[in-house]
Amino acid sequence: EAGRGRVDNGIVEPAARRLYPGDSGLPLLDTVAELDITWPNARFRPHAIACAGSGQCFVANNFLLFELLPPSAPGSAWSTAAVPCDVDGDILDVAAACTGGACRAHVLVRGPSGAV
Repeated sequence: EAGRGRVDNGIVEPAARRLYPGDSGLPLLDTVAELDITWPNARFRPHAIACAGSGQCFVANNFLLFELLPPSAPGSAWSTAAVPCDVDGDILDVAAACTGGACRAHVLVRGPSGAV
């Protein structure tokens, strides 16, 4: 259709990069919301985030991986839970995948020699 942009695997990407549902059944993503999150400490600054289809999300800085936990009561902040992650180098990125209802994070790490 004219004006709708490029079609790739059933997902339309118009010029504004708005995401439309394709064969995945995901809802239309047309809003952005700021979340109130209680980070593990005041110096924690995540640089990577990944969310699975279940809504489970993970965040990472260079050294640590956390799961984002939804508010326990209306009006309260999101929180984090440490995810055990024995890595030998800096965390560069994180991805999330679910199998059989269980979701987990996968991290991309720069090794001691600088290799990814």
